[in-house]
Amino acid sequence: MASPEIDHFTLDDFRLRLDSPLFHRDPSDAAVESVSQLRGLAWEDVADEAGPAMTTESDESHSVDDFRAQLIPAAALPPNPLFRDLPPETPSVEAPAAELPQIDDVELRLMRATPEVPPQREPDPVLTGLAELILKGISGEVPAVAQAPLPPPPVYNPSLTPPSTPAVEAELNRLAFVPEMEEPLGPVELPAILTGDLPRVITGEHPVIAAPFVPSLSQHEMYSVRQAAPPAVPRRNYAELAATLSPPKRRNGHHPVRRFFGIVVLLGLLGGGLFAAKYYFLDARWSGEVKPLAAEVETARGLSFATAVEVTTLPAPEYSTKLINVTLGIDSSQVDAVAGEWRALGLLSGALDVAQVGLAGIADAPAFYDAGAETIYVVEGLPTDLRRFAIQRSLALALLDQEYGWSTRVAHASPSVVRGTRALYEADALAIATSLLDDSERVNVLTQQQALYSAYQIPVSTVPFATTASNRMGLALRPYFDGAPTATRDGVERDALINDGQVLDVRRLVSGVAETVDEQSQGMFFWYHVLASRVDADSAWRAALAWRGDAVSVVRGTSGVCVTALVQIDPASFDGAAGVFQAWAAGAPAESNTSVTAVPGAAIGQLTVTACDPGEAVATNDGRVRLSLGGAPLRAEQYRQLQLAYPQLSPQQLACAVYGADAVTTADERSLIDPLGGWAAVAAHPAADPNAAGCTPA
Repeated sequence: MASPEIDHFTLDDFRLRLDSPLFHRDPSDAAVESVSQLRGLAWEDVADEAGPAMTTESDESHSVDDFRAQLIPAAALPPNPLFRDLPPETPSVEAPAAELPQIDDVELRLMRATPEVPPQREPDPVLTGLAELILKGISGEVPAVAQAPLPPPPVYNPSLTPPSTPAVEAELNRLAFVPEMEEPLGPVELPAILTGDLPRVITGEHPVIAAPFVPSLSQHEMYSVRQAAPPAVPRRNYAELAATLSPPKRRNGHHPVRRFFGIVVLLGLLGGGLFAAKYYFLDARWSGEVKPLAAEVETARGLSFATAVEVTTLPAPEYSTKLINVTLGIDSSQVDAVAGEWRALGLLSGALDVAQVGLAGIADAPAFYDAGAETIYVVEGLPTDLRRFAIQRSLALALLDQEYGWSTRVAHASPSVVRGTRALYEADALAIATSLLDDSERVNVLTQQQALYSAYQIPVSTVPFATTASNRMGLALRPYFDGAPTATRDGVERDALINDGQVLDVRRLVSGVAETVDEQSQGMFFWYHVLASRVDADSAWRAALAWRGDAVSVVRGTSGVCVTALVQIDPASFDGAAGVFQAWAAGAPAESNTSVTAVPGAAIGQLTVTACDPGEAVATNDGRVRLSLGGAPLRAEQYRQLQLAYPQLSPQQLACAVYGADAVTTADERSLIDPLGGWAAVAAHPAADPNAAGCTPA
């Protein structure tokens, strides 16, 4: 049992100032004041007041066992092998405090001792309290000690405040100053870190807990988490935000007048750049010969080229083939089928030679415009004036294509519409080129044109239909554009898409009624040449004027090519037209099996035509010279003269008056360029009467 003098020491006394921070930043005397007090504790402070004081002259006469004997009864302590060489405990008189050994001395002895290998033993039980920890560290085994009865469980009192430093942290700080001993003290069990301090407050006979368990680490400021300050985001009010979104203030230097003149200067620079680009880049593509010719065409028509057109010269044989291929759309794979169709209807007799058909058209078309390639092809070896006239005629057609885009509109049209639309623009182009000729040039062109027949050995065409379609279709409407103002030309040519019946019949052109034809329609010009192959020109022409549409089907069988066509006829002229078709069928060879079936109708009459190819050895026509365009050039010239004489009359009335009862003959053939005295064929026909019956408005 402990002496009465020990009773006034409590566990808190041994903890005195042990709550200083572990690994203090400045380990000075002041910082470890509490530890110095612990280490300076003398034996006399823990000796029993009733027992005799111990006196010795050396430091080895005192040991930790002496100190431990004052805390725990001697009977309860086993012999300690670590201090087995020390003398037994003997009572002694109380020695002066200055001569007694300090704990620091004992610690020094333990540090100098030779370490020994600790024996293997069972783990020590977990002990609590300062005395139990010391006992565990010194002795390897702990004998059974009589424990006092446990106090009743503490009562939680929320009104009490826990101390600022937890017991766990104080225990850790204390263990930091425990010296390393030569002989291992064995494992040290530490209390759970996550438990808080349980300060006891004595109130009555039972301890009361001042506060609940508060899991915490060290409360010292050096262990506190340093958090970075949150980023400072300046708050902006609506006025500041609106100020940033408002447009910048106009500077004094941006005056409206200055801005206007700046825009004018900019536009001038852009215009100058475009002009320079056209002059140095676009115009540079024109060849030296063609450039002045193109400029004259632009001036005569009042339009400008968007891009330069290439001009290519070809030998006569190559040029002749290309002329038919481009203007009629016939390539080498279609020659046999086309030849069989033409022989069945009398347009061709014998074999088809595309080069020979094209060569027959060189005199009237020594140059032509290929819209698909945007190129003008010219036959090689032309005289100067004729070459100039031919190139300007083709340049005018190319200019109209760039302005109105006629070639794009006819890309997928029927043969009737392709020939009619192209003929309309060819008529204007021919009128432009003719207007650029003076009297001397006109004479030279006519003379040089006639000389081509001997120069190139131009034969009579075996297919007048094909030759005329490739070089003379524009002549049918040229009088319509001679001297016509630009406004009239633009009104007719803008977005024009007409069939060849409107080209050959001025009445249908000026009527203002749009006409549609079948996708396989060959057109009025085609059927005129079919009839003219076996009947006279005037009869063929009158029957052709009654044409209102057609649909042609070509079938290739074992016996050759056969054609079936449905031709629509104006009911007012149905009987006359049906008679001409019957006469034409009667002149066909028996091998062709040609037949015509007439079906009249109130709205429209219909003729069914069937014929087959008799072969190359059979003659299909009489071989006479045909009137290439029928009476179309004559009626167009009469219409022009009536316009000059009666400008106050409507075009519909004038066009009605020119189609009289007089017949047309081969003498009414007209060349592309009239002689200086004019075309004399008009004078051979009676003058047209604009007040003729049926032409005056009601």
